[in-house]
Amino acid sequence: MDSTPIMSQYRRIKSAHPDELLFFQLGDFYELFYEDARHAASLLDLTLTSRSTAAGGRIPMCGVPKHASETYLARLLKQGQSVAICDQLEESQSGKGPVAREVTRVLTPGTLVEDAFIEQGTESGLLALWQPRERFGLSYLSLAAGDFRLSEVDTREELLAEIVRLNPSEMLVAKDSSLKGLVPSGISVQELDALDFDPASAERLLLEHFGVDSLSGFGCDRFGLGVAAAGAVLKYAERRIGQRAPHVNGIRVSRRQDRIHMDASTRRALEIDVRPDGSRAPTLYSIMNATRTAMGARRLREWLCAPSRILDEVLDRQAAVSEILHSQIDLATSSPLSEFGDTERIVSRLGLRSVSPRDLVKLRRSLSLLPHIVSLLEATACPKLLDIASKCPDYEAEIALLGRALVNEPPALLRDGGYLADGYDAELDRLRGVQRNAQHFLAQLEADERLRTGNPGLKVGYNRVHGYYIEVSRASRTPVPDNYIPRQTLKNAQRYTLPELKDFESEALSSESRAIALESALYQKLLETLQTSLPALKETASAIADLDALQSLARRSRELGFCAPAFVTDRGIDYRAGWHPVVAEHGTTPFIRNDLRLDDEAGLLIITGPNMGGKSTYMRQTAIIALLAYAGSWVPAEEAKLGPIDAIFTRIGASDDLTQGRSTFMTEMSETANLLHNASAESLVLIDEIGRGTSTYDGLALAFAIAKHLAEQSRSLCLFATHYFELTALGESPSICNVHLSAAEHSQEIVFLYKVEPGPASRSYGIEVARRAGVPKSLLENARQELEKLESRLVESERVAPTLFDTPSQHENNRAQKVVDRLLSLDADGLTPRQAQALLYELIASAKDGDAEH
Repeated sequence: MDSTPIMSQYRRIKSAHPDELLFFQLGDFYELFYEDARHAASLLDLTLTSRSTAAGGRIPMCGVPKHASETYLARLLKQGQSVAICDQLEESQSGKGPVAREVTRVLTPGTLVEDAFIEQGTESGLLALWQPRERFGLSYLSLAAGDFRLSEVDTREELLAEIVRLNPSEMLVAKDSSLKGLVPSGISVQELDALDFDPASAERLLLEHFGVDSLSGFGCDRFGLGVAAAGAVLKYAERRIGQRAPHVNGIRVSRRQDRIHMDASTRRALEIDVRPDGSRAPTLYSIMNATRTAMGARRLREWLCAPSRILDEVLDRQAAVSEILHSQIDLATSSPLSEFGDTERIVSRLGLRSVSPRDLVKLRRSLSLLPHIVSLLEATACPKLLDIASKCPDYEAEIALLGRALVNEPPALLRDGGYLADGYDAELDRLRGVQRNAQHFLAQLEADERLRTGNPGLKVGYNRVHGYYIEVSRASRTPVPDNYIPRQTLKNAQRYTLPELKDFESEALSSESRAIALESALYQKLLETLQTSLPALKETASAIADLDALQSLARRSRELGFCAPAFVTDRGIDYRAGWHPVVAEHGTTPFIRNDLRLDDEAGLLIITGPNMGGKSTYMRQTAIIALLAYAGSWVPAEEAKLGPIDAIFTRIGASDDLTQGRSTFMTEMSETANLLHNASAESLVLIDEIGRGTSTYDGLALAFAIAKHLAEQSRSLCLFATHYFELTALGESPSICNVHLSAAEHSQEIVFLYKVEPGPASRSYGIEVARRAGVPKSLLENARQELEKLESRLVESERVAPTLFDTPSQHENNRAQKVVDRLLSLDADGLTPRQAQALLYELIASAKDGDAEH
């Protein structure tokens, strides 16, 4: 083991951060040692080297240049690694042992505030989970946005839905908790002591942090599990950043009943902001995103991923979208919003005092744009836009202070100095003046001394050992003045100094470091002054994010030809000429628009038609229309009317879950069970090809029972696509209707018409679709022959036996009618007791014979 002072210092600091990679500054490099070096070299593709020890051993090591460290750190954080940054706190001093070093920042995937480490338009979120009993407590914190919330859910399915919706970068669970198994792959997970989730301690921490006597003002006093998770997440975050987070000045309760519920499979199927393959486009978010700011983009994604069920909130947004379109505010605000910095994150870094001068210049420029934006909003009568304007006060004092304090183009690094403007502080100006005027002072001193001594060869110079000096050649016969103080004797010259030169030297050599130190202190004082504006700045940033998201919805609604939906109290969805905006935008052929009506009379539609005929698109577009409407947007239809919707459930597509040991069919049934347990009369349910993963009759029976349950028990608004033509018999039931996607054959080619028509489809055209997919012709011919045999057998079997879902009118009613006819033909008054008894035996025997047939 290397026992040098530096390595002893390293081991002491590393012992306090065993779970993080330690970036240990040595001069201009960050070095990693031992296992940290091996691990980092593998993750970053660095060359693993080593250094020798006094005992003759070797210590593995690797390193990265300090000036380029952000690139390497970002790669590590993206891979879920946490990193402790250990910086040098002073310049190296020869012979005085190792310089002082300490960890100045612990970077974890969920506690990032630096733009260099967070993809624009996304969040670095931290989510804590707590389950002491059957219910679950959750708390989400985004330090970069100052967003802090908590909630409680009842089931694992709801918990998974929340995890997918929040999409955290890092998750916290108690040690030995089974909740660790719920963490999706790719998300960093930290296990904390159970004591970190202690409800009483958590409440005390939150009360102290917010400076209040009760949490009732935040509405979370009755959410003990959520409060426990909130205490754990805040404590963890503040430990990592090494300070309090004053910009996190409130906490919200997130209630399921306040938003449309969508589980994980629904989000995947609808491709709201990410596709199943992980790509970000094309998605609903990508085509609706015309935001001008990063914070507006995040707000838009939030609205689309969690559509509101609070109708007043939805109507406020929709009215704002309509006003923006009518007044063309989106065009008028396009330029100022494009120049707006990410104020939300800048304000967060200001609260943490890690904000850079460049950030503050962006903040100053952003605040100076507000008066123009406010004047546009105040010219309207829209409550939502007027509310946004009210949250953007006059920041004249802050703008003036920042304008006076900072240069227009600050350097990238604080340590370089030069970011505070001239005239901001007299002492700083004087110290800078010393540096700027040094050459002039020395030149003037040299000229004055040459004149005073009469020696034209006299020179004023400087070296790092002896400092500033006056040099006189030995060949000179001119005597030096009495106040010259000998400093150094050379072979051909003598060097001197003067009291005023010594004073200048003392000030000049220290002025640079003194100026940098003073500038840093003044900058910290500036940040302290701005802390009083934090609450207002945070509210303004949120308001501008709202405005940007609203103008994005307005602009895209106009460009894509959307309409304003109407909201009614009766349950149902009714639209005319609707379309799927993503498919229409990125498709290669004109999109065929269709109508839909779901209500009490037609609550469940059995949808049949060929593969690739458009069934899935028709179902998804209905969900997209509902989602956009409740996000506050206009919708892709010529006319739309929607009743209350509490959830959207889908059972579309199929995949197995090998990690949980579940087959495709088991996954399908699990998701179906979830929606059957949770869907209500105000839920929109999309079912596509249920029951195809098992035997025909098993699948058909399940599909039949599921459809009946949704129509009669759940009474959900349901689109039920199927290739089981037997299910079309359900169209005779109340509130169930048949529709189909039409297709036609032309010159032995199938032509998809993509038009929704009433009634069931006549064919599935599966073999024709297989031909278009490139299946060999010989195989297709065999398939046609086999299909003909199967269809002929089916026809024959239907002549002699009932099918699985034959109704009584087809079989039992025939026998019953014979009994009725027999009874009606009798003269009951003329029957003798023996004749009546014989008739009774006859009817019983007929019934038994009928049962035996089945």
